[in-house]
Amino acid sequence: MIKLITFDRFLISILFLLLLVDMLNGFLLNKNIILLISVSQAYKLSVIMLMLFRIIMTNVKKSIPIVCVIFLLFSAPISYYLFNQDSTYLFKDLIKNVRYLIPIVAFFYFRLLIVSSYWSKIFPKLKKWLYFSYIILVLNLYLGLLGFGIRAYNYGEGVGVGYKGYIYAGNEISGVLLILSSIIAYDLWNNNKKRKFFLLLFISLFASILLSSKTAILGTVLVFMIVSVKFRSKFRLSSIKRFLFVLIIVIPLTIYIIYKGVISTNLMDRFLWFWNKFDFWTFILSNRNNFLKRGYEVFSNEYNIFEKLIGKGESPFIENASHAIEMDLFDILFSNGIIGAFLFLFLLLYIVSQAYVFMNSRNDDYYYASLSFAMILLLSLISFLAGHIYSSGLAAVFIGFLFSLMYAKKT
Repeated sequence: MIKLITFDRFLISILFLLLLVDMLNGFLLNKNIILLISVSQAYKLSVIMLMLFRIIMTNVKKSIPIVCVIFLLFSAPISYYLFNQDSTYLFKDLIKNVRYLIPIVAFFYFRLLIVSSYWSKIFPKLKKWLYFSYIILVLNLYLGLLGFGIRAYNYGEGVGVGYKGYIYAGNEISGVLLILSSIIAYDLWNNNKKRKFFLLLFISLFASILLSSKTAILGTVLVFMIVSVKFRSKFRLSSIKRFLFVLIIVIPLTIYIIYKGVISTNLMDRFLWFWNKFDFWTFILSNRNNFLKRGYEVFSNEYNIFEKLIGKGESPFIENASHAIEMDLFDILFSNGIIGAFLFLFLLLYIVSQAYVFMNSRNDDYYYASLSFAMILLLSLISFLAGHIYSSGLAAVFIGFLFSLMYAKKT
């Protein structure tokens, strides 16, 4: 029988391909090469199946909650097919719902690794994976400066702004950038590598400006503030000193970098175009408030009681509403019903409560718990307002890893 550590090393090696596969997928889509199952979907399905196999191999009982989640996630598209005898969206929506499953499976898988006897042997390889992924993500965005890749957004009469490289799901890049930056920055700051910390801040900020995403720019600033002020339920004197340091040095520096980046690109033109076209809240939420209004009308008027409970799937909803909400909680509510939304909130509350307990442990043993707690709150806030976090296939594995780090002890 294959040793568990050998299996895990093999699986982690596969993870090094994660962003590269998404870049290949984006390149193919940009060339209008459409496959029944995309390269990215096939890869992520393989990864999640291997993780599930590993969890089941260790303890069948621990896989029962995941099986229940799978049943609830798949119930919406399957029930729509059974009641309407329409298989148009069945396969498409089953694949789409896997996006919500990946971070859950990844979380339980990485938690298994953390509590294993060989965690100290395998963690260095995981850190190499994080650094490698960060480099690939940043280089992918920087390719735009050389004229390669795809523009992030179009506004006005086909005017392009920002760069997303060859990763097609540009809206999902922000989440990955914030997650990778937070873990690397946390290690640098806590190991007194301040120069590398500020270099990372500059690189990440410039990457977020290239992406031309409000979420990425503001999120990057918040991430580095969170890291430099150790997040706890009680402030200590050292935390107050760090806060003052951030207030006096870090914030002015980041504002200057953002200012120089914005005026050197046409990002300001995009903001002004949307500002003149929409009211304040529509500008801030990028029209999601109108998507939500239309989505609620469809959900309340066109869904029966059963469909409101378990949903109809994403595609039938978008067909009626004309657009996804792009706010994760409401996308789940309108696609997977009230039960799906409650499950989503329950899982979030469970994870954030676990992180809070470990963060405030008496001996302060859990090195990453404060980072996990703060990032769960930040990512959830972004998820509720801008979406593309917990519904992101690109960020899913990284989310599972970040959240599971709360279980890692200093030793």
